[in-house]
Amino acid sequence: MMIGFGGAGGSITQDATQLERVSVVADPGWVRVSRDIQVIDWRGELRETRSGSDAAFCGSLRQAMRVAATRETP
Repeated sequence: MMIGFGGAGGSITQDATQLERVSVVADPGWVRVSRDIQVIDWRGELRETRSGSDAAFCGSLRQAMRVAATRETP
């Protein structure tokens, strides 16, 4: 997913881009999910990189999985 953001009044060519990558590895017994965030400036240079697997992300992912499992139960 790509999300662009920038200051008010800035031109589109001067906005930075935030990239989020969510990786999922699973087998029948477990699932591992991680999220990485990168911020790239308007010149295409990497300005920031960090883990996005914080408590809020993990909590909302767990809740969404519970809701999805409940919907699948006959």
